[in-house]
Amino acid sequence: MPISFFCNRETTAIPKCQPGFMNGIIYPLWTLMVEILPDMKVFLDESKANCVKWEQYVETEEDKKSYVKQK
Repeated sequence: MPISFFCNRETTAIPKCQPGFMNGIIYPLWTLMVEILPDMKVFLDESKANCVKWEQYVETEEDKKSYVKQK
């Protein structure tokens, strides 16, 4: 089975993928959950703050060492 796009340690830019994952999966899910369970709003708010941090994050070569397979 081929490696999926977001799971390829060699080519995936984690800081660029995180906001897309949050906008496409997390926000719609948690927005619905907040309608059902209003106390979950804190999770939605925290995820939005987290997304802002990922959008501003600049990945370094040192950071990549934590997930890129060393040859």
